[in-house]
Amino acid sequence: MSIELQWVGLEDLLSVEQQQLDWLESLSAADDFASAGEAALAGFRRVFGAEEATIRLEGERWNDAHFQYPRDVPVAPSIQAALQTAAERQRPVCEACEGRCAWAMPFREGVIGLLLPTHPGNDIAEQASLLVRQLLGRLEEIQLAEGMAEIDRAINREIELDQFLDNLFDQVVDGLGFHFAAIALVNERRNEIRMARTRNVALGWRIGSRYALSLRDILADVVRTGKTEIVAGFDQRFNPKTFQKYGHANMIRIWTPIQAAGKVIGVLEAGCPVVERHTIMTQENARAVELLARDSAPVIHRLAASGFFLDAGVKNLRRSLNACAVAAGVWTGAGLVLDAADHAEGGFNGAPYLETCRNAMLSRGDGAELEVGPQWIAEHTPVAGQAGISKVILFPLRLQGDTTGLIAAFLERDATIGNSFHARSFARRMEPCVAGQLVRDNLRQSLERAQNLTNLHGLIHSSATTGKLESTLQVIGQRALFLVEADSVCIYEYFGAESSFGVLRMRQGEFDHAALLENPVYPRSIVDSVLRGRDRHYATSAQKEPALTARDGGVPRFVEREQIQSCAILLLHTGNPSEPVGLMFLNYKTSRSFPLSIRKEIEALARSAAFAISSARYAEQQSAALTRRYAELEMLRHLDQEILRQIQELDMGSIYDLVLECLSSLTNLSVCSIMTLNEDRRTLSFRAHRGYDEFVHLTQDVNEGFVGEAIREQRSILISDIGDRQPVYKEWVKGMRSELVVPIIDRNAAVGAINLEHYKPGAFSGQDARFAELLASRLVFALHTADLYQQLTDQIQPRRALGLIATRTQDAKYDLDGILRLLLTGVTAREGLGFSRAMLLLIERDVGRLKGRLGIGAVTLEEARENWESLRQPIPSDFEERLRALLEAVDRFSTSVKGGVARESLLTERIQEIDWPLETIEGALRAAVHSTSGGVIQVEAAAADWFRQQLADLTGTPADEYAFVVVPLLAHGKVLGIIVVDDRFIPLKERRLAPQEELRTLEAFAELAAMSIENAELRERLQTESHEELTHQIKTPITLARARLRVLEEALPKERHHERYLLASVGALMEKARRIATSVRLFASLSLGPDLRGNFRGVTCEVLEDWITAVIRDYELILDDTPLSPRLEFYSLVRRGDLDRKIMADQLLIDQVVFNLLDNALKYSHKTSKVHVEWEVSQDHFVLRIENPSMHVPDDEIRTCRERGARGRVARSISPGSGLGLWIVDHVIAAHRGVLFVESPGDTFRVTVRLPLLREGRHE
Repeated sequence: MSIELQWVGLEDLLSVEQQQLDWLESLSAADDFASAGEAALAGFRRVFGAEEATIRLEGERWNDAHFQYPRDVPVAPSIQAALQTAAERQRPVCEACEGRCAWAMPFREGVIGLLLPTHPGNDIAEQASLLVRQLLGRLEEIQLAEGMAEIDRAINREIELDQFLDNLFDQVVDGLGFHFAAIALVNERRNEIRMARTRNVALGWRIGSRYALSLRDILADVVRTGKTEIVAGFDQRFNPKTFQKYGHANMIRIWTPIQAAGKVIGVLEAGCPVVERHTIMTQENARAVELLARDSAPVIHRLAASGFFLDAGVKNLRRSLNACAVAAGVWTGAGLVLDAADHAEGGFNGAPYLETCRNAMLSRGDGAELEVGPQWIAEHTPVAGQAGISKVILFPLRLQGDTTGLIAAFLERDATIGNSFHARSFARRMEPCVAGQLVRDNLRQSLERAQNLTNLHGLIHSSATTGKLESTLQVIGQRALFLVEADSVCIYEYFGAESSFGVLRMRQGEFDHAALLENPVYPRSIVDSVLRGRDRHYATSAQKEPALTARDGGVPRFVEREQIQSCAILLLHTGNPSEPVGLMFLNYKTSRSFPLSIRKEIEALARSAAFAISSARYAEQQSAALTRRYAELEMLRHLDQEILRQIQELDMGSIYDLVLECLSSLTNLSVCSIMTLNEDRRTLSFRAHRGYDEFVHLTQDVNEGFVGEAIREQRSILISDIGDRQPVYKEWVKGMRSELVVPIIDRNAAVGAINLEHYKPGAFSGQDARFAELLASRLVFALHTADLYQQLTDQIQPRRALGLIATRTQDAKYDLDGILRLLLTGVTAREGLGFSRAMLLLIERDVGRLKGRLGIGAVTLEEARENWESLRQPIPSDFEERLRALLEAVDRFSTSVKGGVARESLLTERIQEIDWPLETIEGALRAAVHSTSGGVIQVEAAAADWFRQQLADLTGTPADEYAFVVVPLLAHGKVLGIIVVDDRFIPLKERRLAPQEELRTLEAFAELAAMSIENAELRERLQTESHEELTHQIKTPITLARARLRVLEEALPKERHHERYLLASVGALMEKARRIATSVRLFASLSLGPDLRGNFRGVTCEVLEDWITAVIRDYELILDDTPLSPRLEFYSLVRRGDLDRKIMADQLLIDQVVFNLLDNALKYSHKTSKVHVEWEVSQDHFVLRIENPSMHVPDDEIRTCRERGARGRVARSISPGSGLGLWIVDHVIAAHRGVLFVESPGDTFRVTVRLPLLREGRHE
């Protein structure tokens, strides 16, 4: 700094001594560097009569101050030279210059130069030195005053900043609902960012949040990018220990930059639990936080840019002492809570060595100022020695309690030590400032702790109503980390009935080892002593207490593993220490003294945790009861479903096992069983069990044990301790102490019991008994359900039989006799209606007679008994399997009869002898033959009837009195025949169905028989018509072929050039005849059944193309000689390389398909039109399309055109036909596993055939 002063000339009439006194007085009145320099220059003027004067102060201590007179005139060259020479020689210099004298003198921290009119005397150096000392002393006093004032201003700014940030935090926490808020400020000089002010943030978290701006930390990232970030859970930029210790895994946080003066000066952070992200961390609230940061930035910059009081203190102390670096630190039980440092630009930084300096001062122990030299520096801070530090002065800060502080000044080897008195003054000034700041911080934290303790009541109430104990304990653990600054918290739940701790219910904080004690109670441990007498224990030196550090079997205890220095152990109870509910450990890795205020907060936390556990236990009990009830209902529902699922063939063994599985899931049992009474009603046998493997083959007398007592008295028995009733107990498994027996009661009689046992007394409750009783009732329900199902089965089986038989009758392989035999089998089989006999008679209207067709059943009682004996052979248990086996036996019998291997039954032979004129029949048969509405005609056993006598005459048996039923076979108002059924050989008491139910089902069988007869007649008529048409088609080409041959014979001698053409034409016509013959064969084959057999083999698509082309060429020869025939055009669309794909095909069948489709297309096309044929290999199919112009075919005709004999209106109007062409094509394509598509877009008719290709690499 350069200060130039103008001398105002005054006549100096005083003596030199008086002048010096006046000068000292004016110097003392100076209150800043400028006025002091002006006073100094005036003194040199007065005392020495100097015409010009220059004073230069060197070094950072004086800010390189420069005082000069006269101010507007450059320093004379002679003085400049003298100043330089004096500085180099380090002694006074006097040089003549144009009749005057330039005098200069160096001193410790600068140099002074004067331009005198004459040569000075020898005493000028002494007098000048005195004046310089007076000047430097005054400058030091000014610096001290300015430094103190700067500290005061910093304190005021800090208080104002605290008030401003408190208001900001109120808006963030109270206004927006965030759980915490914090301000981190940038220190550009130290190139770092640190958390400066917080709300609801643990002190340890705040102290640890200090990061260099060059590090990859989220605070540093926000400073660098100037962008807001929101993170839930963990991020790689987080400090893992801080993240774990303070429960940040469950938090979602926002960081937004605070920008002022074109740069980021800090970061505003806020957060809340992740579960509240949709209510608190909303987009609107995030935007509100950004706005608060923006609006508060100017104020924060104004108040914090110049630093805080501790920064001002170390800066002024370094200047007054002329040190190269000064660092200050304040420690509480939580660690380093305040620190500041100041050093020369680019010079040595003493901040990293604060802890080392503190240890040196604490080892001294007397709290006095300490000065250490090169030896200590080399030993403890070698880096400082390498930086040229030769001395360190430690100024202790005298603070109260366990709070310690110091200021460390680092001095270089050749540096001039400044005013140590002033340095001590700055140190003393820091003491009340630090104390005041700590008081403000403690007051703020106390208010936050009080608020958090108050908030715990709401959380505990929530745990009492919701039972969320784990989450409540987690919150309590987080509060412990925040309120009492514990490094880790563990809470165990205590079970008084077992005198033991359960597993760890909660752990929060920082742990070096994952393994924790599951049960911390062992003899002579500190926990044991807490349980036996005290309800709390504070260990200030945990490593020195044997009860905490003694090893258990060589394994180090928790305190030793985690290096715990202090800990608090509190018994959790709600008021009575003899009824504890848990234990809480608060662990510290640094020594703590646990003052009364901290103990009160710890005990408040313990009470909160105890009440939370007690409340949650009650809520959990209620919830468990409700959950169990739901589980019971779910198991009962599952059991009922299983019973219904097995209803067809109920397996009681699996039901018994399921009951025991339900009991094992919900009750505390060791062994269990279900026993039922045997037929003798005197013994019990095991039906299902858990744990009785070696006894399952044994029985128990009904008079033995609690099981027998429960069955005899028909009541449940709950034994809490078997030892009290040992004589009654029946011991199967040794060591059982409690038992629960529930009888299984059906219709007021016990049929068995459910038995549960456990090796502990009091294992079962009344709730267990009630649940077992419900399960016992379900066992009875299962038995009753099986009986009821059997009854229902007896009622629905005939209808199921009718459905199965009706399905079989649709198979084309059955002729009319086979169908009728199936129907009558359903009427007489036990799985059907179960009648003794069934007889079927058909009416031939054209001759007016009633003829017997078929009979099922016996003629005599002896024959019936033989049939019943045959039924005693092993048969399938499943109803459908039994009926299917019976119907297959009927099929085999029908085949044998057709082949002449077997003969019809005796009853059929007798029935087939019936050939009665319709006008001669009487009684019930006459009524049935002339019926117009159907219905069942019953003939009672006592009523006389014409048919009963006629049947007796036919069979040669007595005309006994037995009832029978006659049912007409009615179709479209016409009676086709009648069915007669009776129960002649079945005793009345063995009848299974009500008569009306039987009769309704019998009517359904009769309707099915009538439909089958009608279908058979229709099939026969269609076959006759089709054969006639096919015969006609065969004759026509053969006739043409013969005509061609005659022409050939006549033309051959004269026109030999037509020989080939004529021969080809004849061959084509003969080929058509052959193909029509093939159609006849296919028709006959399909009439017998839908399955076609052919010579299928794997061929390439190229071969298939040759087959199609050959058929088309043959057909072209026919068209050439047909006047006005449609033209045939064809082409292929084949992808390159696809012709090598293979397909399974029969050549004759494929030829017939192409022939039939071409024939249809040409037959129904306009005479002058063109028929298009195309094929292609597309993906996994070979596709053939034939399209011809035609009248539009309606959709309903398209849907039926592939049916046998179907000919639509359009087809009938164009050309005659049989309606078999597409029917045959459809079956042939189906035999190739292909698909036939028929459509009529516009005035065209298109047929598409898709045949599947073989997969690549698949064998034929």
